[in-house]
Amino acid sequence: DEVLFEIALAEPASFGIVVTRSSARVQRLPARAAIVAQADALVSRVRSGSSSGAEAKMLGASLFGGLRELATHARLVISADGILQQVPFELLEPPSPGGRRLLDTHVVSYTPSASILVTLRTRPAPAPTTRGALAVAASPPANTTPASRTAILGTNGIYDVDAARLRPLPLAVEEAEAVRTAFGDDSQVLVREAATEAAVKAQPLSEYRVLHLAAHGIVSTKVPARSALVLRPSEAEDGLLQAREILNLRLNASLVTLSACDTSSATVQGEDGVASLVRPFVAAGARAVVANLWAADDTFSAAMMREFYEQLAAGEDIGEALRRAKQSMIATFGP
Repeated sequence: DEVLFEIALAEPASFGIVVTRSSARVQRLPARAAIVAQADALVSRVRSGSSSGAEAKMLGASLFGGLRELATHARLVISADGILQQVPFELLEPPSPGGRRLLDTHVVSYTPSASILVTLRTRPAPAPTTRGALAVAASPPANTTPASRTAILGTNGIYDVDAARLRPLPLAVEEAEAVRTAFGDDSQVLVREAATEAAVKAQPLSEYRVLHLAAHGIVSTKVPARSALVLRPSEAEDGLLQAREILNLRLNASLVTLSACDTSSATVQGEDGVASLVRPFVAAGARAVVANLWAADDTFSAAMMREFYEQLAAGEDIGEALRRAKQSMIATFGP
């Protein structure tokens, strides 16, 4: 019930490669400039909290106007480059009677490329994991000053963030406890002072089915390999779990959740798309990664993660559990 839609932006026309179990074809799309302008407008509206219905319809028509496979397949796997990697495709409205957005009609997931999707689907089955979940909640201490937070990070101009702006995440611990509730007593929780980089690395990471990391994510467009999750420092580690370090982890997880600010988004870097912390976790062995596209409200994030893990515990697959959690949040908090 899946259709893969890989989008290649180009001039004077872009193209979509459409693949189902039984067919493959090329779909002609508008030029790169037109699609980029529409995507920029949508992302700007969404991130500012403004109504984005008109922009979602316009981009949906440009990308999905000829995608007849949507009517017969319930799951859509997107592979996109450039600015489209920052687009929440679930908001798009393909041309159809009723004008329903993809969130309400399809399970939408993403892959860095069709080649990576093939690798994930065909790699040998891993050994069964023996532990449930590792849940980490690393909030910056509430009693530290902006100057001390800067000193802890030691950014030296490397990161695209002012360390003083990293606020405490008071509900991160609640997220971690929700994970433990969902996956049982064989789960491990590291919170507050215990959520150090050294403690995470010391865990038998390859034995966990699920890794949940509630923390700030910081990006470096100057040195992408140093983009990092901000954990607690210790004598042995600086507290920054960097992309280059994530690549050296050995994971066997069916799911890694990065419940952090901006873990999935960064500056567009040419054909490589968006530098992020998602790809290092996939390369380290994760078979699926859930990550933010932008900074999210702490209360909202905790509620959504709790609903997401309740859906997983009830037996839903990752894509459907996330879709239902999003729908629940819209019903609870409004559009």
